[in-house]
Amino acid sequence: MALFFWAPLLFNRIGAATEPDIITIVLVEFALTWLASYKALAWACGRGPLARPWSLPQFCAVLLAPITPVAAGTAAAPAPRRGRQGEHAGGAGAMAGAFAAKVALMAVGIAVLRTNPPLLVVDLLYTLGLYAILSFTMDGPAAGLSAAIGMAVAPHFDEPYLSTSLADFWSRRWDLAAGNALRMVVFEPIMEGRLVHVETSKQAAAEQRQAPSAPAHSAAGAVQARRRRRLLATTACFLVSGAMHELQFVYMTGRWSRGLMLAFFLAQVPMLSLERSLAAALGRTGIRVPAPLRTLATLGSLLLLSHWTFWAAAHRWGVTTASLHSAGGAAPAALYHRHNPFNLSVYPREGEELPGVQQIMESMDEMDEQRKKSERGYEEAKSAALKLLASRPHSRKELKAKLRERGFELHDVRGALDRLAAVGLQSDAEFADTFARSKWRQSKWGPRRIEGELHHRGVSVELATAAINAVFGEGLNLRQHLEQLEEEEEEALSSYAAGPEQQLLEDARRQWARMERLPEDARRRRLVAWLQRRGHRWDDIRGLLHQLEKEDARHALDGTVDDA
Repeated sequence: MALFFWAPLLFNRIGAATEPDIITIVLVEFALTWLASYKALAWACGRGPLARPWSLPQFCAVLLAPITPVAAGTAAAPAPRRGRQGEHAGGAGAMAGAFAAKVALMAVGIAVLRTNPPLLVVDLLYTLGLYAILSFTMDGPAAGLSAAIGMAVAPHFDEPYLSTSLADFWSRRWDLAAGNALRMVVFEPIMEGRLVHVETSKQAAAEQRQAPSAPAHSAAGAVQARRRRRLLATTACFLVSGAMHELQFVYMTGRWSRGLMLAFFLAQVPMLSLERSLAAALGRTGIRVPAPLRTLATLGSLLLLSHWTFWAAAHRWGVTTASLHSAGGAAPAALYHRHNPFNLSVYPREGEELPGVQQIMESMDEMDEQRKKSERGYEEAKSAALKLLASRPHSRKELKAKLRERGFELHDVRGALDRLAAVGLQSDAEFADTFARSKWRQSKWGPRRIEGELHHRGVSVELATAAINAVFGEGLNLRQHLEQLEEEEEEALSSYAAGPEQQLLEDARRQWARMERLPEDARRRRLVAWLQRRGHRWDDIRGLLHQLEKEDARHALDGTVDDA
């Protein structure tokens, strides 16, 4: 089973350096990861077609081929109901004819796509294409095995476009091979209450039928319990099916569909319950809805739901585009439809002729080149950002502005910056801390100017406040510092801790000393301007001026005493 889950990884997914193998991934995942794995798991539990006495070649053929042999014993004595595993899909000739019909259906679908239908019709045609691909993928091996070893094979699809209800669609018409796999691995174990199958002898079955009937209330309770178990089994089947489609989406794209695939299948459970309740209500009133109307309601509800979930995910992440690439030939004409979910600028304007296949292929090649260019743009933007960060720390806003000035696209810039932030190579918090310390130590900027400059560079108020507090504590307490200086003796000043207040005082002293020869008023104005440019408050500036003038007066007095 591990090999079966590994097999789809051998092929190129979307985003690989070479052309993606989407159709191959779908077929390999369906045949091996899904069907073969479930057959092997069922065999380990004594269930499914592999539990029958096959020769080694037959065992390998049943395991690896995307088929389900007819359930044993149903021809002569019907066994308990097992979906449609007991039905014969026909001989090799019938399946070969079905194979040819599905190929023709794909050709017709491609021709219709070239008429530019609405997006909802396009999704319907994609559904028919999926039906054709899966169907003839199973019909081909089934026809070969049936002719080679005479194996009777259960049907794979049965005209799903004629379904008259959701229950009819899922249990009797659509992808019966996958349905049979879910039945033997999920549904039957839950209904039986055990994982490993236990065969019931004919004598035990006869004794069970001859046992006396249970009281009415006990029988009613048993019926309710069986209904609840059936609901649980049905929910589990759709949950597993959705999970397998999510896994298939990961194989194709390298990412999950954000739950859109899973949502499509899980939504079937309440829809089936609603359908059952509506049918019972109509039955009580004696209303009989014509089969064509029921078919229209069934297929319409499935199409709308898949349009909003299943196909929305496929369009969003390029699965449909890559599938058309894989199909090649005339299939790319499917790109031409009015709503254009692939964001291609190839729809003909009014008065223009519809381009040919060669022009379509050229447009698709151009789209591939644009995708590769976008990937290069992201890498180049990330490299340029790293070079900028190597010279000095930058805020995110600074990096974004500089990268945009260099011509990088906005989505490439955002992706590069998100990546650098995720790995810790760019942080506004670290930038704010480095900037605040640098401006204080080198230029003696005050908290207000540092805070204003950080805001200008795109740093949030919280990060700016945290950086300023880290440098200045809870604030620049200059007044308290100057008052403390007045109380201390001169010899204690040299040993005073060089905090931010003391550093600012020392720088102010140096500036004041440089302007010693200026007139007193000019000297005061220049020191005030020097401190204001650095964002210091007027109370702090006034305190510094008072301290410096007091020190000048003290020095002048000391000089007079010395002269005397």
